[in-house]
Amino acid sequence: MDHQEQNAVIGPIELIKKSWLFLKKHAVILVSISVVPFIFVAVIGTLFFLASIIQSPILMTICAILYLAAVVLGATFYPALTHTIHKLSTETDPRITIYGQYAFGFRVFWQFILLVIISFFATWGATLLFIIPGIVVIIYSLFYFFTFTIDEKRGFAALTESYGLIKGRWWTVFGRLIALLLVCFATALVYGIIISTVGTVLSFILNGVVLYAITLVLNVSLQIAIISFSAIYMYYLYVSLRSSRQHIIPSVAYKRWLMAFVVIGAITFVSYVAFVGSYISKNLDTIKSQSFIQQNSALSNK
Repeated sequence: MDHQEQNAVIGPIELIKKSWLFLKKHAVILVSISVVPFIFVAVIGTLFFLASIIQSPILMTICAILYLAAVVLGATFYPALTHTIHKLSTETDPRITIYGQYAFGFRVFWQFILLVIISFFATWGATLLFIIPGIVVIIYSLFYFFTFTIDEKRGFAALTESYGLIKGRWWTVFGRLIALLLVCFATALVYGIIISTVGTVLSFILNGVVLYAITLVLNVSLQIAIISFSAIYMYYLYVSLRSSRQHIIPSVAYKRWLMAFVVIGAITFVSYVAFVGSYISKNLDTIKSQSFIQQNSALSNK
């Protein structure tokens, strides 16, 4: 039965073709959804640059608040993008707005954060056990974005549902993931060579600020394209896995392993943070004195 299921899973070439066609067809709405966090980060970076120049504590405080807001916005982005792709794929006349999609992301924000924390600690804990278990958990957890957003699974249920889709087809999914990574790497490499060449030519014509702005826009465009393409690719793979699944995979044992990995990961992570914090607090005076000596040495050399 596993062999039959493997044959039913969409191939990497077909995944690439379908993802590219989908991206071209819905480029405007996908870029509109994806560009929001980048604009927010650009605004924060500009304000932080200004604050560092004029030495304004108020502006620094505003930057810190905006940075926290950017973290929240980044967490809502992934459910918003996943939900957008699903609506575009399944509805004949989807009504999609930037506000509506991010509103959806904000509605599930805390549930999504909890899922990310569980996944992080499970992966951390599994990786500590000679790395290989961590890789296995990462692959089994690939589709929790989709099981969370589309299947409305929460907490461990999102992870075990992802496991149920992949169990018996681990290498099939792994191979398609490698294909995606190769496509993204090749695209970034070719794009980087082109941008570098164009930038070298334009450097003789444009001033540094304009050239930097153009390069920044082009680099952000590449990131948005890769993020959108990857999300579409994984969505089609998720749909194929779900439609070709011929039986429900028992996940009780896997959930127990996940819970054990979470406990191990949480304990070791908290212990590590506590150790680093304790080390810094004990050696803070030494660090300050070394920094002071280095500053005086630099001034005396001048």
